[in-house]
Amino acid sequence: MRKSKFSVDAVISGKGSCREIAAKYGIPSPSILAGWIKKYNANMELKDYIPEKAKFAALEKGRLLLGDTLESF
Repeated sequence: MRKSKFSVDAVISGKGSCREIAAKYGIPSPSILAGWIKKYNANMELKDYIPEKAKFAALEKGRLLLGDTLESF
């Protein structure tokens, strides 16, 4: 089972808040988990957060500012 499924199941079953479960499973932001819950409730496919993919997507779209590095993202 994927991290997204584990974390969504934990929140839905009342094992903690989005913030607590995000911290427990190493998800960088509770808003990512909240988005997964919305998708779960809409019967949509859940996709795990892949930090490396997000870094390079931001770089490609020019969202990194002068002085930012991929490590600080």
